[in-house]
Amino acid sequence: MIGTNIVDGSGSNNKAIVDEGALRVSQTGYPPLVEQKTKIFRQYLTDDGTATGSTSMRVGASVTGTDGACADHTSPYTFTSASGGLLGAKKISITDTGVGGHGLVGIYTVSAVTDTNTVLLTEDPTDGINDETGLDYSVVSPIDFWIPADEDNDRYITYINFVIADESSVIDEFGHISALTTGCELYYSNNKEKITIHDSLQTNWDFLRMGMSSPLYTNIVVVKDVEGKVDAFTPVLRFADLMPPYGLKLDAGSTQKLVLEINDNTIGVESFNCVAYGFDRFE
Repeated sequence: MIGTNIVDGSGSNNKAIVDEGALRVSQTGYPPLVEQKTKIFRQYLTDDGTATGSTSMRVGASVTGTDGACADHTSPYTFTSASGGLLGAKKISITDTGVGGHGLVGIYTVSAVTDTNTVLLTEDPTDGINDETGLDYSVVSPIDFWIPADEDNDRYITYINFVIADESSVIDEFGHISALTTGCELYYSNNKEKITIHDSLQTNWDFLRMGMSSPLYTNIVVVKDVEGKVDAFTPVLRFADLMPPYGLKLDAGSTQKLVLEINDNTIGVESFNCVAYGFDRFE
């Protein structure tokens, strides 16, 4: 057996490898002269995971109605509701046949959202001949907003920043509407499992607490005039603190993603969104 000692190069013969196999190093005041292999990443969580998807998380998950109607029998099929709540809808569940009995019970995929009262469906929710009104329906929940892994580069999410804006917001509500019933769940998925970061996010305080009260709870204030709205909470979750030093990693070319799952109607708040910051690491 050959024994060796590695010294630190300072001329003092101090061991470079110390207790528990740790390596003693000295940090220089300047970076190495090597090619830059990272680029800044910034993207909102969106309803389709792309940078061009919808960033507004004011959606109608768990919304129900009794005034659904369809008078368009040509694809895409227009479904309307005077009571609204269709923003963010991905699927519509129709549970009865309507006033005239011409509706078809089933779950229908939304191809586009026109506004809070109108969506376009990929299939006709009627018998294909007769118009129908008075359809009982619900917006199928949950509704996800997410950021995917990059196809070519490892992605590191350093922190995310929420905006929950609503006039007269208080800490124990969601914006200035009642606390959510089921709430939101923030999670990420790797190649093996889903890892929940926080579930049952029902109030402004739940989001602030998830961010470890960043800013510190002694300084929590309602921020004025955020995104043109009167009052807002702006909680921050720093993944770099939870998973140092780089934050949450999404492996290149994988199906991994960071997701906020919304299980309630959030349309009543004036603004609700989340933006992520970090970097992509490339070869």
